[in-house]
Amino acid sequence: ENIELTPKQIVEKLDSYIIGQDKAKRAVAVALRNRVRRLKLPEDIRDEVAPKNILMIGSTGCGKTEIMRVIRDMTNLPMVFTDVSSLGASQYRGRHKEDILLSLLQEAGRKQGSAEKGIIFMDEFDKLLLPAISEKGINMHDDVQSQLLTMLEGSDVELKSGEKTFTMNTSNILFVLAGAFQGIDEYIKKEKMERNDYTGSIGFCGTPDKEMDLSLVRANINHDVLMKYGMKRELAGRISSIAVMEKLDKEMLIRIMTEPKDNLLQRYAKEIQLSCGATLEVTKEAMEQIAEEVLQEKVGARALFSILRTVLRDCIYEAPSLKNVSRILVTGETVRERQKPQYLFDA
Repeated sequence: ENIELTPKQIVEKLDSYIIGQDKAKRAVAVALRNRVRRLKLPEDIRDEVAPKNILMIGSTGCGKTEIMRVIRDMTNLPMVFTDVSSLGASQYRGRHKEDILLSLLQEAGRKQGSAEKGIIFMDEFDKLLLPAISEKGINMHDDVQSQLLTMLEGSDVELKSGEKTFTMNTSNILFVLAGAFQGIDEYIKKEKMERNDYTGSIGFCGTPDKEMDLSLVRANINHDVLMKYGMKRELAGRISSIAVMEKLDKEMLIRIMTEPKDNLLQRYAKEIQLSCGATLEVTKEAMEQIAEEVLQEKVGARALFSILRTVLRDCIYEAPSLKNVSRILVTGETVRERQKPQYLFDA
């Protein structure tokens, strides 16, 4: 396991693959380092170093999952990525916390000792903070939060796999909770207005997809705000670090396309070069146009792949049949009009 790195070294490695999001990178790096320290202590004093569970707040496609994928590849730790919005309480239909732990065990090659040192990434966690009332008038999500609390605080959870029943200890598992937490800024504004240190419209009547004031959230987020949003006090108390993600803008998207190791443009350029020997050239205007289209999609950086694939679809198809082509040029007009790129041939 490559986990003997300092937080600074972990962040440096993340910087090679992820653009921006420095707060989130640092939170994950410190949590990983803390976990290594904890595991090295004798069991009787291990609880003196509390687990640093992390909460990431940010919209779809801002890099939350990508950071954790790089951490998985960097550390070789077993890691589970799960959408917990459909997680049901044990007496209701839906997925259970036991399923998540069994998935982690599977990722660890059925080695329980390895699984008990793994990482669980729970996306869409904010959906569990909203009421979900059953036909019997019970808030199912309240019960789900209580179930997850037993995992996050470290306990022996009874699991069943086939006919075998066993317990898994969660004390040394790193939990990363993530979600958009849309509207949490309104709770902060309301509280600040009550203290008379904020002016302006609260905006509760705004549209549901109204852009969140991330700078306001970053400066004011705390456990009290999370509890007002719907998180149980005990669960909020188990979160050691809160990272509010940066909003992707045009410049960041262009950097995401061009700067990380094995970035998208490099991948397509290599695919084309291997097909016909040509060099792929994408102008600055073309990249800006692509970035604008990504921002309009409102799903973050994950739209880059599909838009670039659409823009380059024709030349990827034609490249193996092309003779003597030296350069393939993608301009702003190529992107706007969805035209074929320009093929430049050797003299």
